[in-house]
This record gives sequence, C-alpha cells and structure tokens, in this order.
Amino acid sequence: MDDFEKALQRVEEWIANGDSSATLSFEYLSITSLPPLPDSVQEINCSYTQITSLPHLPNSLKKLWCYNTQLTSLSPLPDSLEVLNCPYTKITSLPPLPDSLKKLWCHDTKLCSLPPLPDSVQEINCSYTQITSLPHLPNSLKKLWCYNTQLTSLPPLPDSLQYLYCYNTQISSLPPLPHSLVYLYCYNTKITSLPPLPDSLHTLFCTYTEIICLPALPDSLQDLECSNCPNLLLQRKNNKSIFYCESIQDYETRWKPVREALRREEAIQRCKSVKEELMAATWHPDRYEQWCLDVEEQVFNSQDRTIYEWMEFVF
Repeated sequence: MDDFEKALQRVEEWIANGDSSATLSFEYLSITSLPPLPDSVQEINCSYTQITSLPHLPNSLKKLWCYNTQLTSLSPLPDSLEVLNCPYTKITSLPPLPDSLKKLWCHDTKLCSLPPLPDSVQEINCSYTQITSLPHLPNSLKKLWCYNTQLTSLPPLPDSLQYLYCYNTQISSLPPLPHSLVYLYCYNTKITSLPPLPDSLHTLFCTYTEIICLPALPDSLQDLECSNCPNLLLQRKNNKSIFYCESIQDYETRWKPVREALRREEAIQRCKSVKEELMAATWHPDRYEQWCLDVEEQVFNSQDRTIYEWMEFVF
C-alpha cells in the first residue's frame, strides 16, 4: 500500500469513527496531494507531507495544520476557519482571512505582507518572513510575534495585547504600550528610547539597542535584561537587581554620587577582607602586638584624621 492509499484509508476510518470534531491527519505521509475531504471535517493536519497545493476546503473546517510542506499558496479559506498554521512552507501570499480566524501562524515562510486582519484574531506569528509592515491590528489581539522580519515600525498596539516580540528587526521606536502588556522583547533593534511602561509589565528584554535611559520601572517587573546597551546609564532601585534612571540629568544629580559612594564602600570592604586574610596567614603574637602599638601611636600623633576614619582603618 502506497502513502496515497494510506491517505484514502485514513479518510474512510475518520468517516467510520463518526466524530466530526476528530482530527483528520495525513501527517508524515509521502503524498503530493490530498484525497477528497469529507464535508463535515473540522480539523485537518497535512503537515510534514510533500503536498504542493490544497483542494477545496469544506465549509465546516475550523483548524488547518499544513506546516513543513511544499505549499506555495493556499486555496480560499472557509468562513468557519479559526486556526491557520502554515509555517515552514514556500507560501508567498495569503488569501483573504475569514472573520472567524483567531490564530494565524505563518512564520518561516516567503511572505512579504499580510492581508487585512479580521477583528477576531487573538494571536499572530509572522516571524522569519520578509514582511516590511503590518496591517491594522485588531482590538482582540493578545499575542504578536514579529521578530526576525524587515519591519521598521509598528502600527498602534491594541489595548488587549499581552505579548510583544519584535526583536531582531529595524524598528527604531515603539508606539504607546497598552496597559495589558506583560512581556516585551525588543532587543537588537534600532530603538533609542522606550515609551512609558505599563503597570502590568513582567518581563523586559532590551539588550543590544541604542537606548540611553529607561523609563520608570513598574513594581510588577520581575525580569529585566538591558545589557550590551553602550549608552545606557544604570543604577540599582531599592537594592533590587533592577536598574533604572529617569534621565541623564537625574543620573548626574542624584544617582552618580550614590553610585560612587557604593564603589568606595565596596573598596573598603574588600580592603578589610584582604587584611583579615593576610592576618590569618601571617599572624604571630609578637607581630600582632607590635602592629597594635604602631597603630595606637599613629592615632594619637595624627592631627589630620578623625577618630571615625581611624576606627575604619583599624577595624
């Protein structure tokens, strides 16, 4: 039995099963085309096959999985479709998207643009494509992956957005961030500044950018990565491993003296540690007694140092 006969057999078995919500799978079959599809099927998986085109898709179809195929285009999509997963194909364009669509995964394709997005879309992944711009983003959108593209800017972001991955692009600025945003990955871009960060933000990755300073960080922030930003001025906030500065002037007038004081304190602590290590290695009663006498003489003979400075020196 060749693989196309196996595909026909899978259709017969699916029909015999009597469950229209079950997935009709042709996955991993060495076929170049699909057999006739049942009118009532709701989910089709033809991934990891050699198909180059799709037949007419039934009006009942809700989910279509066709990644890792030889597809160069898609047939018209039924009005009922909710999930379209077509990454790792040779698709250069998409047909009009149905109003029912919720998830669009078209990453790692030859796409240069996206069609207008329906108001129902909640997730879009168009990463690793040649897309240079995005259409209007619907208010229902929650997750957007657009990294490793040719984007130079983003459209206004909807209030519903929670995940934004726009790293490894040519984006030079970000639009205002929605109050619902939780994850922001914008590293390795041309960004020089960030808009105000929402109180909901949990993770911010902005490494390898030209950012000069960070806006005020929300209390919700748990994970911040801003290394390899040569122009960024940093300072600890509330002794946490989170850094911020509101402006260069703010850094110069408020945080630079604090940072220098912290450096001095670190140097003092290091000197004390070295002294203790040295004493432990070379301690001898006669040497220790002579050292105490020498210090005592210097303390009482000096007119320049305060008692606090000498206490710091001794202890």
